Amino acid sequence: MKRMESMYSHGVQGELLDKLEQSKNSTIQAILKELRKFNALREEEVEFAIISARKSLDYIIRSSSTLADIKAGTKPLDGLIDELLKVKFLPSVIHKHCKIIKEFGNIAAHGITADFSDVESSELTDIEVSICSYSLNAVVSWYATKVLQKVLDIFPFKIIAGKEITEEQIVEAIEIDNNVYSEGFRGIYQVCMEWYHKNPDIYRFIIDQNINKVVGYINAMPIEDETLRPLNQVV
Repeated sequence: MKRMESMYSHGVQGELLDKLEQSKNSTIQAILKELRKFNALREEEVEFAIISARKSLDYIIRSSSTLADIKAGTKPLDGLIDELLKVKFLPSVIHKHCKIIKEFGNIAAHGITADFSDVESSELTDIEVSICSYSLNAVVSWYATKVLQKVLDIFPFKIIAGKEITEEQIVEAIEIDNNVYSEGFRGIYQVCMEWYHKNPDIYRFIIDQNINKVVGYINAMPIEDETLRPLNQVV
């Protein structure tokens, strides 16, 4: 136990951060941001440190899911961790470490989880931070040595259109609207789906392949017959 405390008392090891820091990939940078927050907060803000550990895990698992041909989308983290184990992408030991981080992260963020329904976030201490630190180092080490280069080899973006687009991705595009536009200019789910069913080719979505999510889109408003008719009239 003393050996573990001495190794991980400073959080995620610097050599692992250095490996990730060499990349300018947006997903890797997002992972780094949360790992640094974990290191900075672990002594004074236990709950927030553990939440950052969980966020970094979420990025790691979603980018790994892309490599394993698993459509992450808005699937819950727990399910993705299990899917990666099922397809033998995630080693069983790393799977256990992921579960530890996820469970403590849920407690820190929400107060309870299915497995620890009687635990409150206020009960989390530096002991739980040390456990998360140990597991986080194991997960990041695996990611940096076994996965990172494969992530970097992926061209970051792809364009999808028409019937390639799923309902879940349309929801992600609407979420972009919610974050960017004022209320009167945001997409409405029912309207977007109605347009899509009339003509799937109205949408072009940009997918970040590292996290398999919609990060941009182009759409064309479909013209109804009564609107098109006068446009076709020869003057």
